Amino acid sequence: MCNQQALGPISTIFQATTAFMSGQAQASIAKANERAVLQAGYANELTFRDQARAKLASQVNELGGRGVSISTGTPLELLRASAQNQEMDALAIRKDAQQKANNFLAQAHGAQVGAWTSAAGTILGNAKSDLADLGKIGDSASATQAAGTITDATGSAAAMLA
Repeated sequence: MCNQQALGPISTIFQATTAFMSGQAQASIAKANERAVLQAGYANELTFRDQARAKLASQVNELGGRGVSISTGTPLELLRASAQNQEMDALAIRKDAQQKANNFLAQAHGAQVGAWTSAAGTILGNAKSDLADLGKIGDSASATQAAGTITDATGSAAAMLA
């Protein structure tokens, strides 16, 4: 049979464990979002680069079809400028994806810190009343029973975290 004075500390342990697990779940979601954003960003960059190469090839073919020499002068400078602009756009796509991913990593870090803070706050916030409840345990047999109950609850909470 459970000792009534042991219920407060047991409740505190499970509240702290639940708070911690919730924060860890939020961190996992943020990390998954970070990976998804990076993968999508890299895919978008590759798609853009393929389109840019095709556009540049089309420009070369169009100039060549008109009999314009593309090895020197203004046509070469135009092609060079077009390639540079396309590269800058591809890098901007990559940078945007990396910035979004970094935001998700910051969210994950915040969730992990929040998980620990919330769990510690629950334990510390309830410490006074939990200690008072344990102080109400009069005889040593009841104290031993309460300690065993709390130890069992702590083991259950630790197993949930593993």
